[in-house]
Amino acid sequence: MHLAIIMMFLLKYVTKSSELGDEDIIIIPGSKNTVEDMKDLIDKNISREIIRLAKRGTIVFGICGGFQIIGQK
Repeated sequence: MHLAIIMMFLLKYVTKSSELGDEDIIIIPGSKNTVEDMKDLIDKNISREIIRLAKRGTIVFGICGGFQIIGQK
């Protein structure tokens, strides 16, 4: 007997904090310009929404520069 696992997911790229809400995981991708991208997340209140969702239990995963963005220091 063969078992198959079918995983379905929706991947979306957000540019406004209002586009976030009920995600299972948030992935912050790598960046060539980490400082400017972090400023952009702050200016658009996306960082505030990510923090709110993380406190609610949403997984936040950073890749390369994205890992630096989610750091505290």
